[in-house]
Amino acid sequence: MPNSQLSLIRTALTTINRHSLFTPGEKIVIAVSGGIDSMVLLHLLTSLEELRLDPVVAHLNHSLRGDESDLDEEFVRDAAARYGLHCVVRRVDVRGLAHEEKRSLEEAGREARHRFLEEVLRKEGAEAVVLAHHGDDQAETVLMRLLRGSGAAGLAGIAHRTGWKVRPLLDATRREIVAYAADRGIAFREDRSNSDQRFLRNRVRHELLPLLATYNPLVSRTLGATAAILAADDELLTRQADHRFDLLALIGEGEVQFPVAGLLHEPDALRYRLYRRAIRELSGDLRAISYRNLLEVDRLLLSDDPSCSVTLPRSLRACRVYDRLRFRREGVSSHCGEVRIDGFGRYPFSTGELLISPAIPPFLTGSLSASRLLIDSDEAPFPWTLRSFKDGDRLFPCGMTGSKKLKNLFIDLKVPRHLRREIPLLCAADGSILAVMGVRRSALAPVTGATRQAVLVERRG
Repeated sequence: MPNSQLSLIRTALTTINRHSLFTPGEKIVIAVSGGIDSMVLLHLLTSLEELRLDPVVAHLNHSLRGDESDLDEEFVRDAAARYGLHCVVRRVDVRGLAHEEKRSLEEAGREARHRFLEEVLRKEGAEAVVLAHHGDDQAETVLMRLLRGSGAAGLAGIAHRTGWKVRPLLDATRREIVAYAADRGIAFREDRSNSDQRFLRNRVRHELLPLLATYNPLVSRTLGATAAILAADDELLTRQADHRFDLLALIGEGEVQFPVAGLLHEPDALRYRLYRRAIRELSGDLRAISYRNLLEVDRLLLSDDPSCSVTLPRSLRACRVYDRLRFRREGVSSHCGEVRIDGFGRYPFSTGELLISPAIPPFLTGSLSASRLLIDSDEAPFPWTLRSFKDGDRLFPCGMTGSKKLKNLFIDLKVPRHLRREIPLLCAADGSILAVMGVRRSALAPVTGATRQAVLVERRG
């Protein structure tokens, strides 16, 4: 067997074993475009008998190149038949999809492929979709992300496994793939769009990488090694950030919030990752988020202004609300509405939760506050209600004589107008306000020396 064939086989097997990409007898979907990379991948995986894989071929006709696209489809169908494999084909009008979804052709094509391959995976009962990305693709990706601006996660490049997608050729070079195809006489289709200089990837492939190779002939391998190092670092930081997110974040409908004090104890790198995780929870991805956006959010955290905000891409907003940093989708109401409280337990509302628990005598009042209070449950029995501020609401503030308009209390305490309806009011069964949670306790149902039963109310968030 020629050395070129052995080189690619050794590289692929090392990658497969190191990253545990397959198990013997596993059913897989091989994404085949008809180009040299995917045709070599198809030949290689069907030739490695020790893997005992059960492959299905999947081909998406993007309908972008007229008859050429149709010939690609026919070519892949014929190749699958020669290998004796089931072939799943679909045609998609990617140009029409791009227009309809207001995306670029590249984005629309990528999204169409993802949906198609995921559907084939599910319908065929396969364990993985195998893609033909190789080391030169990795180098191109790293350079493109570097040019556009990216952090460690982006510069880590393409992973060997991403969910149900696996890439056994990622450590191989294009030179190894071309040599393997020549030695084995593997036929393939040329896609003329791969030389279209309007696309950034093609300019990087045909102009930038060859230029960099004059400085370092092994530039593709060097970039691949750099991506691998960054990927390992990114995995460690991601695990740490996910752990901190689980401890600090409170997720509500259309909103994620953190305690300011908790974030201030985190190093910059983890804070930025927590911001990114919150944004991804709300928008699904981070494609429109830049380093500048993260710095703007960080300024909210460090600001002396306790109520400020910034607008983020994808109709998101980050707000500093006193001791909380909140990320929310624009247009999602954060009013708590009305929550019925029938007894002890946890009661979530839009900006946090209320913990209602029995108080154990002797009733200690030294650690109480507007967010942690005791209520005489004989004086104010369940059910209670948690609701938002309404015009005309009045409170009998603790320590004062008579009632006061809640609106005037907010003005006196300098609570911004846009935040007033986000503060939950705890109301007794008769509708009277027991507390403006986090702001002021009322004089109703206080715990005294004569109290027999009391309830502890704590606002979290």
